[in-house]
Amino acid sequence: MTSPPYFAGKDYELEMGRGHVPADYVDYLAMLGDVFETCLRKLEPGGRLAVNVANLGRKPYRSLAADVV
Repeated sequence: MTSPPYFAGKDYELEMGRGHVPADYVDYLAMLGDVFETCLRKLEPGGRLAVNVANLGRKPYRSLAADVV
């Protein structure tokens, strides 16, 4: 079970584009994809990975869950 950072108004966003902090939302999704690929490789056969994410922002919402799947 994991709950990744939501890319929404946190102090680390001040560092966007520096080091391992993604520069934008598309880079953020790519970074999550890399993390999940690594997690899946490490799972035992029949293992599961649960990811807890929520929508971002306020109306209009950005569906992080839809973008992560």
